[in-house]
Amino acid sequence: MGNCLPLMGGNHSTPSSSSSSHPVPSSYTNPLALPHNSSYVNNLYERNSRSEIPNESEQMSQEQSNRVKSLLAQIPAISYRKEMGESECAICMCNLDAGERVRYLPCMHKFHVECVDDWLIRSFNCPSCLEPVDSTMLSSFTAHNTLKLSEIASSSASN
Repeated sequence: MGNCLPLMGGNHSTPSSSSSSHPVPSSYTNPLALPHNSSYVNNLYERNSRSEIPNESEQMSQEQSNRVKSLLAQIPAISYRKEMGESECAICMCNLDAGERVRYLPCMHKFHVECVDDWLIRSFNCPSCLEPVDSTMLSSFTAHNTLKLSEIASSSASN
């Protein structure tokens, strides 16, 4: 597997048989070096080479990043204390030290702020239980609001 890396780089010549335990036939041509005469491929190349127009994946990435940042702002970061229990960040596998900033996710797992923020930008699931953080936040929000609404309903009914 490691011997295929030189083929993927800028060297398009046939690799020498001395660098590999499996000789490469002299008729070998690198498929990446072949010209592509497909209009579909040419259209893709032209569309992707225009830097002034962001492609859909960049737009989705930016939208997702903004969504994650706004949701992260709703999850408070606190200073870790030994009496909080678990003393290891499951992402970096380092101990949590007193005074370090940690973030509790709605599923009650805690991590270093830097570790979990970086993780959540890539995947908005808890790294420990894989629960989607946004749906857990919504469930938590709904549970708290339902309780408050029921208190309001019962207090107005008793008046």
